Amino acid sequence: MTRRSGHWAVGVLMCLLLMGAAVLPAAASVRPAGAVSAAVSGAAGVGSASPEVGARTGVSAQAGAAGSPGWRAAEQYSNSGTLEFTVSSVTPQVVTASSGNVLTIRGSVRNVSGADVTGLRFRLQRGAALPDTAAVRKSLVEPATDPTAAIGPFRPFAAAPGAAGGADQPSGGAVAAGQQVDFAVAEWIGGSSGLQITSPGVYPLLLNVNGTTEIDGRQRPLRLGELHLLLTVTAVPGQADGKVLQAKQSVPVGLLWQLSSRPHRGVQGYFLDDQLAAEISAGGRLDTTLRAIETSALPGAVVPVIDPMLLDELAAMSAGYRVLQGGGNGRPAVQPPLTDSPQPPPTAPATPPQQPAGSDAAGSAAAPVTAEPARPDGADPLRLPEPATVPGPGAAAAAAFLQRITALTRTHRLIVLPTSDPDVQSALDGGVTDAGAQLAALAEAGRRTAAARLGSATGIATEVAVPPGPATTDTLAQYLGAGQTGAVLRRSSVAAGSTVGSSNQVRVELGEGRALPAVLTDAEVGPLLDRALAPAPAAGGAAATPAQTKLAGSNVVPTPSSALNTTVALLAARAVDGDTEPVLQLPSDTVDTRGLAELGDALAALSGADVVTGADPSALLQRTPTTAPRVEPVAEATGAGLNPDYLRHYRDTKAELAEVATALAVPNRPAGSALTRTLAAATAPLLSASLRSDTAPGDAVLATIDGTTAFLRQGVQLRLTQGSYTLASKDAPLRLDITNSLPYPVLVNVTVSAPANQGLTAISPAQPKLIEPGQTAILQLQTSVQKAGRLQAQAQLVSPSGAPWGPPAVLNIRSDAYGALTVVLIAVAGGVLFLMVVLRLWQRWRQRGNPDGGDAAGDAAGGDAVGGDAGRGAAAGRAAAGGDTAGGDPAGGDPAGSDTAGSDTAKAGRPRNSGGTDHTGDVRVADALTPAAPTPGPPPVPAPRADDTTGSAEPAGPAGKER
Repeated sequence: MTRRSGHWAVGVLMCLLLMGAAVLPAAASVRPAGAVSAAVSGAAGVGSASPEVGARTGVSAQAGAAGSPGWRAAEQYSNSGTLEFTVSSVTPQVVTASSGNVLTIRGSVRNVSGADVTGLRFRLQRGAALPDTAAVRKSLVEPATDPTAAIGPFRPFAAAPGAAGGADQPSGGAVAAGQQVDFAVAEWIGGSSGLQITSPGVYPLLLNVNGTTEIDGRQRPLRLGELHLLLTVTAVPGQADGKVLQAKQSVPVGLLWQLSSRPHRGVQGYFLDDQLAAEISAGGRLDTTLRAIETSALPGAVVPVIDPMLLDELAAMSAGYRVLQGGGNGRPAVQPPLTDSPQPPPTAPATPPQQPAGSDAAGSAAAPVTAEPARPDGADPLRLPEPATVPGPGAAAAAAFLQRITALTRTHRLIVLPTSDPDVQSALDGGVTDAGAQLAALAEAGRRTAAARLGSATGIATEVAVPPGPATTDTLAQYLGAGQTGAVLRRSSVAAGSTVGSSNQVRVELGEGRALPAVLTDAEVGPLLDRALAPAPAAGGAAATPAQTKLAGSNVVPTPSSALNTTVALLAARAVDGDTEPVLQLPSDTVDTRGLAELGDALAALSGADVVTGADPSALLQRTPTTAPRVEPVAEATGAGLNPDYLRHYRDTKAELAEVATALAVPNRPAGSALTRTLAAATAPLLSASLRSDTAPGDAVLATIDGTTAFLRQGVQLRLTQGSYTLASKDAPLRLDITNSLPYPVLVNVTVSAPANQGLTAISPAQPKLIEPGQTAILQLQTSVQKAGRLQAQAQLVSPSGAPWGPPAVLNIRSDAYGALTVVLIAVAGGVLFLMVVLRLWQRWRQRGNPDGGDAAGDAAGGDAVGGDAGRGAAAGRAAAGGDTAGGDPAGGDPAGSDTAGSDTAKAGRPRNSGGTDHTGDVRVADALTPAAPTPGPPPVPAPRADDTTGSAEPAGPAGKER
């Protein structure tokens, strides 16, 4: 062939292909003159194929999701695993009288073998209508490899040149090894050619692709791949008889679609960042979701689930709001601790009014939190500090978005969650003991918010629980206690041993005769809806097994369109069978609103033939049959939850705040209580399930509270003396100084402890001490001391509940009190001294009563030593003073004779007692020190005669010889 003729042939082929692309869509409702079936190359929209999604799974494209029952591979053909299919769209998903008469399948195909393939050709084959749900399920499990009810001719399978989506540039009918190309095929639905469908029903389809590839060095024509689909027809396009699908009962379908966001506000209601403004702006996440709900073709099938926290935040924004400086790039700013001192309020607030986080007040905003109103004494009220902020730009967008949500009440049934949608299961697992009480408070706050923001529309349900994950008995009991009289649960919340069957309406046993009516997600359609609405694969999902990846010899990548194709077929089959089990679905957080739009169109088409109807979860729960299966909840919830470290931080902060609040709760002094209530209000949304993936907003709020409580604790301290404390007696009081540098009055107490061997016991006052702002007060403790000396004890400042307030302080104490042993010794010594004094007094009395005789007892005890010596001393004294008066001459005498004779005479004539002691010399110490009165001497002795030369001496006394 010459080069010119080759160019001419290529040009003709391109013209024919372009004509086919233009003619087929235009002839949707026109019966073709002949059997028109074409491979459409370069058709509009073909290049926008959805990207490949997840692991290869399912034996047919309509299965589309792991978890569908009983999938297995069909008969294998030689090299039939060469091609891998990805279906991006099937149009129409539901064939109706007005949908058009052309079926178009778009997608991409990849050569996953190691050899090039050429000469690709396709044909569409149809089987007979499937009579019931069982037949549909069998077709999903064992798709027919050669349906023969209608078989079209093979036609060239040409790829779309220049297609987007990452496809390589193909050459006509050839796909190199590893190459991916986009494709689009079209076929007539009704009429004498094409699929030749003449009555409503669910039909199996086969896209059979053949081609040539090299085997053993030779080019062989083989079947290289199969793509199985189901075609749901409620009415044949252009058919005059008007036959429609005969549905015995409409299947209730409800798609619970959550409108919520994470917490955005901190203490005092300031916004930590401006991410919410971006989410509600045109093209933002929440805007796109709400627009998909608003434009859904079947409003009754979409049930918006509203978080009241979102309504509160939107109302606060619409009234004018402030954003903390530093909050950006999706990371919230951390508000500084509230450590300012009292100051008068400015005449014009520096920031617009802010509503505290977690507030459910009816107004869109409240004035900045004032710690204390004006007092009767005229003092300025206390105000909490205002952090550095910037004006928020999203006020208008917030007001408009809030109006759009309010408008939903006129067209949709709504479910209102407890405020912030708390993850009760994670909270209970993480040791948050008051999770049930918090849930009850948040549920009541949500009801009030819904009434204030959305009005009293009859379509608003506030009694339906929608846990964010699997729930155990304890968790469901908390919902029941919070006024949630029914629940929509994931099927994973039911214990494996429970007998549920195909029923989706059950009663969950909670023990003690309690049961919670519940609607479970559908085990069969649920995974398909997940795939239809969440094209992104779940992170960490298990890889598909080889048996799941084969589809009649071909690999099929599951996509939203293939999953939706199976969903509508199953719903239609159920309606034909009269199966009225409700299908409620809880989409995951990673939903694709494009999938919602396509699903809404398909459900609307089914609704037109009375195949499906919108489900009202509240009404379904109220009508739960008494014969509904009774099931047990799972014993342990698995799956995603709040971070355990975050929950630990949350618990510790809440406990610390509660202790500080007891100290600041001064009667008739609301300043401190206002502060702690503001801090507590900021913790209300911090158990939100939206914080599972990122706890940064919660961490930012907890950091502000931690800093504030630390400041409050540091402001109240014991002021110790430089030396030691002295206790003068065993029960002397111990006086300690407490300083309060805070701008709030506080109530505190002190405990003092010492080791047992210190002998110190201190009794704290029964009531805590009130310490005024900026003042120092003395706290007096009654003590009991058992011994004297230096002691050491620990003083601990405590809150009114008895919890420690700061670290303990060491007290050095000096005790002057006498202990028991000391007192006993002193008493014994005193008694001995007393007896000695009494004895001496008695002796003295005896002596005065008998001065000559003396004290016989005293003589016996020591007369010689004391009395005798003293007497002799006294006599000697008298001799030295002037001789013996008694022995002298009365007339004056001769001094010399007197001296000699008188002295000797006295010595010779002095009587002695039997013990050799001179009684006249028995003188007491006291008497020796006192001048004695003159006593009469011995009788005078006659003077010797002059002729008596020898002298006559006085005979010696009986005691012995003369000395």
